Amino acid sequence: MFSTNKIKHVTSRTALVVLAIAGVSGCADFPIGNTGVPARESADDLATERAELARQKAELEQARAQLEADRQAAIEREAAMAEAAAENARSSIGPEDAKPGECYARVLIPALYQTTNERVETKPKSMRIETVPPRYETVEERVMVKPETTTIEVVPARYETVEERVEIRPATIKREIIPAVYKTVEERVEIKPAGEKTIDVPAVYETVVEEIMVAPARTEWRFESEIETSSSAGLSSASHTISRFGDVKVLDTRVEATGELMCLVEIPAKFETIKKQVEVEPATTKTVPDEANPAEYATVAKTVLVKPETVVETVIPALYEMLTVTRLVEPEKTREITVPAEYRTVPVTRLLEPLEPREVTIPAEYRTVTRSTLVSEERFDWRPVLCKVNMTRENVNALQRALTETGCCQCGSGRNECKADGIMGQCTLDAAQCYAKRKNLPWGSNYITLDVISELGLEF
Repeated sequence: MFSTNKIKHVTSRTALVVLAIAGVSGCADFPIGNTGVPARESADDLATERAELARQKAELEQARAQLEADRQAAIEREAAMAEAAAENARSSIGPEDAKPGECYARVLIPALYQTTNERVETKPKSMRIETVPPRYETVEERVMVKPETTTIEVVPARYETVEERVEIRPATIKREIIPAVYKTVEERVEIKPAGEKTIDVPAVYETVVEEIMVAPARTEWRFESEIETSSSAGLSSASHTISRFGDVKVLDTRVEATGELMCLVEIPAKFETIKKQVEVEPATTKTVPDEANPAEYATVAKTVLVKPETVVETVIPALYEMLTVTRLVEPEKTREITVPAEYRTVPVTRLLEPLEPREVTIPAEYRTVTRSTLVSEERFDWRPVLCKVNMTRENVNALQRALTETGCCQCGSGRNECKADGIMGQCTLDAAQCYAKRKNLPWGSNYITLDVISELGLEF
């Protein structure tokens, strides 16, 4: 059963993960100043560190989610096991179809599987590409022996003499600088800033009431005589029971070699209510102006610009005169004369059918595999078992000899036999349990079912 201590342990681990995430988030924004931490060499190093911190934070978030899922699964398993225990308690009175003179015990019925053969595909159907070679034929074809060309004939240029007005001196700009104008003014400036002082703001606390666990819940084996109860009805060594006697909850029972009855009881947790003060607002400090140390000011004279320096531009016109020059009337050019191409007939090889691929089908391959299908799940149920009615010395002797032949006996001088003394001991019980598990038969820790007797070929 998933105890309260385990749930608390999972909750504590989850809290540690949350604190670890908070720590990583804080480190990512930790300032680098006069704290003894060296400055980072480049922005790339800082980006790499932040990426690594983000990855670690994501892993911690995933671990926290997994822990929460494990905790919920454990709580669900505990509820399912409690329901199974309640069902076991309800059915502890025995089977409905019990026969007089026979003994029954609630034993484990192993899961039943059915083996089937199935044909599965190991290699799927596929296609193979085969190449079909091309076919050619030889034919006569007219080919060019000498390509068509052109000859170039030069036509000379023509010129004429004309008068043209040309510029002998370009227009220019004359720049005249007008100096800037300044004046002296007085200005009030701060020569000493106002002082500041730091005052302490005390923390705020409040008193809360909290219930803490002094001692956790636990289980303990006690003698029946040590349990304070008004009635001991319902205790049985032949089956697993859960009963309540007074304020004590009994989870299991067993009979000691002395004949005394031992009970596994549940001792509840103890809690205590305490009062404690918790901090609502932490102590801080704040900075306020220091009235005893005000700022100081003084009046100083300085020169300011009244009118900036400027530049005045005056355009000086260009100077022209008339000259006699030779001008191109018609430029030199070339004229192309076409020379026709020459041809002749030659044999050539021509492609009739091109190279092409062809698809060939490859059939799929199969093999037969054996699969096990669950027919019925493992469960607890009532089964006939050996007891004083049929556990005679002769029957036990025959059972011990049969178990020795199965190889399940781990007793004797060679650790390979069950002594045929007709006494039902732990060695015989262990060998019967080994054989039942091998044959997938119902079994119990302290009982031998008649299913095992039948499988060994015995009749009691």
